Amino acid sequence: MKKLFYLLIGILLLPSIVKAEGPKTIEYKAMVSNPDGVDIYACKIEFDDDDDSEDVPCEKTGEKVPYGTIYTLTSDDYICLDDDCEKFIDPRDLTAIDEFQITNENLGLKHDAIILNDVEIKKGPGGAYQGTGKKIKAGTKLSITEVTIKDGQTCWFYVEYDGVKGFIYSYFEDIAYDLIDTTIILISHDSYKIMYDYSKDVSGKLQVGVTYNVKLGKLNSWSSNYYIEAGNIKGLISTYSILFKQEPIIFELNKDINLYKTGLDISEDNIKDKVSKNTTITCEYYDDEMCYYMDKDGWIYIDEAKESSKSIQLPETELKHTNDNEIGPKNNDKDASKYKINNKDYSLYIYVGIGIILVVFIITIIILEKKKKHS
Repeated sequence: MKKLFYLLIGILLLPSIVKAEGPKTIEYKAMVSNPDGVDIYACKIEFDDDDDSEDVPCEKTGEKVPYGTIYTLTSDDYICLDDDCEKFIDPRDLTAIDEFQITNENLGLKHDAIILNDVEIKKGPGGAYQGTGKKIKAGTKLSITEVTIKDGQTCWFYVEYDGVKGFIYSYFEDIAYDLIDTTIILISHDSYKIMYDYSKDVSGKLQVGVTYNVKLGKLNSWSSNYYIEAGNIKGLISTYSILFKQEPIIFELNKDINLYKTGLDISEDNIKDKVSKNTTITCEYYDDEMCYYMDKDGWIYIDEAKESSKSIQLPETELKHTNDNEIGPKNNDKDASKYKINNKDYSLYIYVGIGIILVVFIITIIILEKKKKHS
């Protein structure tokens, strides 16, 4: 019975063992080191008639947090001084008093990366840590290792560069990593342009409706942009501005449907032509809403094509938008899966599994006890 008891304890501890995997959340202490104290800021959020918030500049209140005050930090978020965070201080105004110790517990996955803007190596993964004085120049390629600050979000990376060990920050999209080769098409929309261009020669811009073989890289874990290299063009592009080449959808129409000049616009002014019934449409560039029909250099809408087809050949997997944590086609591209950041919570599956094991365990005990009584 003792062995069974210890087995039960082990099963109950399994969730904590599983959750211990991955980089540990960083926590460190920082102090107000300025003898005059640090400024307290306040922001007032204003709402328009549609209840949409508007950005209002934050201002100093005239109050200060005194010298010597110590805070425990777990992120680079502002430090709230009240429950509603109406007043706060900036962690970059503090000085870290802990020397950060690098261990396997607080380091995560390694990536090949390229530096997009000059970044300084800091002594620890936090805004309150001092710099080392060593900068990594834009264009440098090196290996970086994830450090989790809070909620699985990664914007700090551990690096070893030119004899200096420390941490660099990518909140402002200064670092691109996990570059892959893929084929894309640019969607037509005024806001879908390369936001920043790092190229010296920018004579050849990307054109709407043209396919390109490119390199794409991820930025920080919440960015809505990709880093892109397309010929002599290097810069950032919105994740919503491109479609990936992937396993085709084939529609066999039984009635006419609209062909649009551009994507994301189904107004009458945007209608280019009609696609006639009995036409077979093959889509290789699409998401869950639109498809670029290359044969007629126009756009069709997936739902409209579905409703107007006598037969449809779909990929095996669910259609998804390109804007998620994975670069590349979202169906059967096995190579693309290695670039995926897995933020899913598997705790439900773990607890269901534990429940099944416990039921089997209890039934086994009951059977053994009955056999013991009969013997």
